[in-house]
Amino acid sequence: MVWIHGGALVFGSGNVALYDGAALAQRGAVVVTINYRMGPLGFFSHPAIDGAAARGPVNYGLLDQIAALRWVRDNIAGFGGDPGNVTIFGESAGAQSVLALYASPLAQGLFHKGIAQSPYGLPSHTRAKAREVSEQVTTAVGLAGANATAAQLRAVSAARFFQLGETSATLAPGFTIGDEALPRPILDVFQDGKQARMPLIIGSNSDEATVAVAFGVDPVKVVEKLRAAKFLLKKFYPGVTDDAQLGRESVRDLVFTSFARRIAYLHSQSAPTWRYYFSHVQQGLQGRVPGVGHGGEIPFVMGTGGDCGCLPAPFTAADRAFSRQVGDYWFAFARSGKPTAANAPAWMQDSVRDARTLEFGNQIVLRKDFMKTRLNAFIAILKMAGALTAR
Repeated sequence: MVWIHGGALVFGSGNVALYDGAALAQRGAVVVTINYRMGPLGFFSHPAIDGAAARGPVNYGLLDQIAALRWVRDNIAGFGGDPGNVTIFGESAGAQSVLALYASPLAQGLFHKGIAQSPYGLPSHTRAKAREVSEQVTTAVGLAGANATAAQLRAVSAARFFQLGETSATLAPGFTIGDEALPRPILDVFQDGKQARMPLIIGSNSDEATVAVAFGVDPVKVVEKLRAAKFLLKKFYPGVTDDAQLGRESVRDLVFTSFARRIAYLHSQSAPTWRYYFSHVQQGLQGRVPGVGHGGEIPFVMGTGGDCGCLPAPFTAADRAFSRQVGDYWFAFARSGKPTAANAPAWMQDSVRDARTLEFGNQIVLRKDFMKTRLNAFIAILKMAGALTAR
């Protein structure tokens, strides 16, 4: 099981306590957590580096992930792993990476199953945009923008790029389209059925809008834009009168829930697909938060809620028991390609004709046609998502 960390493709590390793979390893998995280049070091386009190659590398971070999967293929047997049974899984930018690897020609044959936890339906970038941002970054580190030489760029320390911080021009949180690692947009590849036809679990959480600010999305402005587009938002959220809450729920569904449904709908036509919705708030946070925030499912999946020291409230005995069931589903999927857990509901596949979602709520319940009307409406306007979520 190869874990790809999140962080909008600009920050994060595979070496944090939250991602400790011990609980999965105790079940029998060989867990690998990886790092990859991020920010301008991971996603960069400059005339001095690209040269005459019209489709030269831009997604260096994605190439690092592919290199890590090649290492796993070539070396994991020495650690007790099976190179013929590799599951990639990740959250947020890590989940987007999972989908990018499904769409990448360079990653084919390097993995056999995937789990995408909270991927997002935000548009990727063109090479022209990548060039524009990279030249701004080059200027910010003290060089002559587009006129900087390759030698000058390579002489800049990684620390100097890191010091630019959040004020720097950035391509976060999307990949760039048009190199060998990702020739076409992820959604386009899935729409054409050209992605890796491997089993997939995909889903999201009940309060994903916690990350909206990080993406530069103002939920209230999203409501305003939807209204301007004559979209009858309150029809889909009866009882929600506050625009801030309406914005949080619509951002969640526009950017996350509907995107997961869309990818599941497309992928299920060529490979086994399971969809989930995570709404189980840990006991110590019940009544204090409106739902499960972005990344809130990770300690349950990894079984780290009692030991990482990174949560606002520690896991209770009930949280640990729930976490064991969640981890059992993930491990069983990695082992056999079918997510099952003892003394827990059967998780049926999602499909075009029979939409099924396993909700990890106060109880684990299999839902039919979950949020169907609302998500169908949002999916219908996915092509407008770029304008509606403009940062």
